[in-house]
Formats: sequence, C-alpha cells, structure tokens
Amino acid sequence: MAKDYQKQLKQMKAVIRRDELKAKMAAAVQKPVELEFASVMKDVKRIYSDRVDPLTLRPKRKVRVRPHYEEIEYDYFYIGETYEAAPIQHSKNGQGNRDVQKLQQRTYRIVESLDLHGHKMDGLDELLTEFCHYVQSKGVCGRIIHGSGLGSKNFTPILKNHVRRWLYEYPEVLAYTEERNNDGAVIFLLKRKAWVKE
Repeated sequence: MAKDYQKQLKQMKAVIRRDELKAKMAAAVQKPVELEFASVMKDVKRIYSDRVDPLTLRPKRKVRVRPHYEEIEYDYFYIGETYEAAPIQHSKNGQGNRDVQKLQQRTYRIVESLDLHGHKMDGLDELLTEFCHYVQSKGVCGRIIHGSGLGSKNFTPILKNHVRRWLYEYPEVLAYTEERNNDGAVIFLLKRKAWVKE
C-alpha cells in the first residue's frame, strides 16, 4: 500500500512539473524577451588598431582660387592699324594641324561667343583682350563672330582681318580656325590658365 502511495506521489510530482514547465513556456511565447542594446553590449570592449587611418593618408588637395572677373587688371594687347588679311587658320603650339582639327571637330567646349556686328574699331583690341581673359577663366575655347565684311568699304573686310590678325599675334592663342561653312566667325584655342593658390 505504501509503495502504491509513493508511486502515485511521484506521478503527481511529475505531472505538476510538466504543468509548470508548460506554463513557463507558454508565458515565454506570449511575452517576448526585450533586451536593451546597452545591456547586451555592456561587456563589449573597443579594439584600438595600431594601423593609421587610411583617410588621414590621403594627400590634401590644393584649393585653386580664381580671382573675381571684375578684379583682374588687364595688360591690353594692341596690334595697331593693320588690316592685312590673316590666314584662315593658324596653329602655333607645335601641334601642326592637330589643334585646328580639334577645333573644327568641336572637341573643346566653347565657353562663350563674342558678337562684333556693328562694333567700331575703337577699343576693339581692349575688348578682345578682356574677352580672351574671360574665356581663360572659364576654359580654353571661345568664338568670335565678326561677320564676313561684305558691307565694308570696297568689300574689304576690315573687322574680320583685324580680329584674325590680332588672334594670330596674341601670345595666349594657340590656334584658331574659321568655322565650317561660315567665314563670318572664328573659333580659337587658348593656353590653359595655371591658377595658383592665394
């Protein structure tokens, strides 16, 4: 009789344990465990590297400061009263016709165009000098529209010849050429301006 009692007692304890375990598991499923990041990471220690940060090894780029356009003092370039016809195209860079071909193929982006229709000869050299300085501040290629000169006296293109002669002699011009199928405009290539840090 005592053996039956002990056996029943063990069975009851096993049933109670099983029920308690089921209750705990049910509670765990119903209520998920919420962990805070700080409590999870409290034992984590930072590892310090003995290597140099690669970002500090990059060379610092020099900032090129371009002066404001209005603050430039120009050394004006004059060629005087010359109306001799200049060549249709010219290159003085030692590149032969390569620069001229690049200009004709529009390899370079034209920074700006200057239209001289109706402009007088007075102050033309100063205007051309300032225009070339402006083009150099933005890039290397520009266009001057001077017209064909058919309305000039004796059909001699004074403005056209003067502009091309000026470009021929101006030291900053590397090459110039007449626009394709347009003898009233010229495209020119300038030396790249080397801006220094101020």
